[in-house]
Amino acid sequence: MEQVEEIKEAQELSDPDDKDNGLFSFGIAIEYLKEGYFVRRTGWKDAHLMIKDGDDFYHDQIVMYKTNGDNPYITSFTPTQEEMLEEDWELIELN
Repeated sequence: MEQVEEIKEAQELSDPDDKDNGLFSFGIAIEYLKEGYFVRRTGWKDAHLMIKDGDDFYHDQIVMYKTNGDNPYITSFTPTQEEMLEEDWELIELN
């Protein structure tokens, strides 16, 4: 978690206007994922990312979990260039 804090501090220094909105870059999102947290972009209301481990098919991969009504599912996730450059990532808590 120390590495996440260092990255967040560096981001805050480079963009002081956004430091209090709770949003962060994809690089920070990756660090949170490595620590076991769930992240998503602010526009994703029915999906989030997580690192899936201990599973033969998705072992040590970033996957997207989509809550699609009564049929939730997990799928592989490969970020687009836009997703990697955006700074609208957020932490989420699951019930």
